[in-house]
Amino acid sequence: MLQYQPDASVAERAGRQEEEARQIEAKLANLSEDELNAILRDSTQAEGERFAALGRLFVPLHQQAIEVRHKLYQLLYDLIDDPELSIARVAIGHCPREYNSCLAKLRQLLNASDLDRSALAADSLANIRDDQMASVLHGWLHDADRGRRSAAIQALASMETQEARQALADEYEQGGRSEEDKLWLAMKLLEMGDSRASDFLESVAMRAQGNSSVNAATSMYHHAPADGLRLYRHILNDGDNATQHSLVLSISELQHFPHAYTAAGRDEALAWIDAELAQVS
Repeated sequence: MLQYQPDASVAERAGRQEEEARQIEAKLANLSEDELNAILRDSTQAEGERFAALGRLFVPLHQQAIEVRHKLYQLLYDLIDDPELSIARVAIGHCPREYNSCLAKLRQLLNASDLDRSALAADSLANIRDDQMASVLHGWLHDADRGRRSAAIQALASMETQEARQALADEYEQGGRSEEDKLWLAMKLLEMGDSRASDFLESVAMRAQGNSSVNAATSMYHHAPADGLRLYRHILNDGDNATQHSLVLSISELQHFPHAYTAAGRDEALAWIDAELAQVS
């Protein structure tokens, strides 16, 4: 077993980001709704401040009466085309698709030159099984562009229909275009309850090498917790430092290990795994 030594630069970067987030929150803490709105709508402001302002506006408005929520819906509609992808992502994902104006704007984005925005719009529309999406995604699935194909795989999984599952299964049975492509298909099939790719996912996780192993183990964990936890433990015992650290940080996103960026983070992850296994085994 390799001695676990997390990358110090990752911890330093995370520390800077946390300190910046604290400073932004302190700056916005006492601002009014109008002041937050002004920051959010000003594209010359720093992305971090605009995103934090959106977060502070989104939660209270979402909890208000319907007439107040309309303000939120208009705000989200206006932000779909925002130059910052992080802000546009929230707007695309939460703009109410029962509103014809939002629906029309999302459909327009399917033809955008910006693949990230097209992919977000496709996934949002797939979630409501929009009438146009089946044919669009079928075309994307067989597109030569790898990014568009990956977006189609994600959106088809979001549709959760038998036809969508069969389309992904057919692609998987043909072996995918690459191992990365096959892994993405396998993960999405398992997400849809199709376990035909479980053996492949386990084999990738057992390599304990790279983010692909972490992603495969996580996919297995969500489908079969005990199996996934044992794969997690294998990676932490036999993976290289980078892969171990990637897994520790991945688990810590939900479990909030206090020492995720130090050598103790691995021990915290192993203790969590053993505790979880005791409950599910």
